[in-house]
Amino acid sequence: MRISFWGTANARGIPVYGCDCPVCEEARLDPSKVRRCSCVELRSGSARYIIDAGREDLARLVESEKPEAVLLSHFDEDHIRGLPGLGWSRSETTIVYGPEDPGRESLVGEGKTIEFRPTVAFQRFALTEISVQAIPLNHGRPTLGFLITSRLGRKLAYLSDTCGLSEPAKATLSAFAPDVLIVDANDCGQDKRNPTHNNWDAVSTIRAAARPTTTFLFHLSDRSLAWLRSQRARIPEDVRLAHDSLDWEW
Repeated sequence: MRISFWGTANARGIPVYGCDCPVCEEARLDPSKVRRCSCVELRSGSARYIIDAGREDLARLVESEKPEAVLLSHFDEDHIRGLPGLGWSRSETTIVYGPEDPGRESLVGEGKTIEFRPTVAFQRFALTEISVQAIPLNHGRPTLGFLITSRLGRKLAYLSDTCGLSEPAKATLSAFAPDVLIVDANDCGQDKRNPTHNNWDAVSTIRAAARPTTTFLFHLSDRSLAWLRSQRARIPEDVRLAHDSLDWEW
């Protein structure tokens, strides 16, 4: 199983328009430091999957090899920007699994080439090379995380846009015991006035339940990234800061 990070920032992206903090200034000077909105490619066996569609150029990125499916966590704008390009195809139908939400109405319908398959919390479904279980996340609208198992038994947990987990979701994640955890870290360095994203304490609680070999912090803001860099000495060695163009295989 291999993951490729195509977008690792929150809705603002990095650099943030109108921000002159060191993180944003660094990204303006060094293109490798730019972070786009949430999008991950997953390869397992002979199949390709996309998790979240925050890249506006997603159609170009997958044009040479159609993904079997898109796993969509929710319908916030920074997670669906690439779907319209897929939805106006002249020849290909894209299958999208995700939660029921009125936001999907603009992406499906007459003339559109997206086949939406509504997915509910704790539902399991099988694709060619992977099996998937959805779990509920704590966000401002219907949002799902995905527990993914390859045919060879490799396990990935993808939990973007959540503030902690409900007890049933946490128990399911703990029983799943992923090898790799990709987790929202939008609010690291902040208190929890924002009820829709993780700070460091929430990340740590989720990691304790999951017990992964490797954790990738994802959906990063410029402020959370600055704080995480300043706290590198206290962050466990198995925790990595995801960045665009990072590949990981196990």
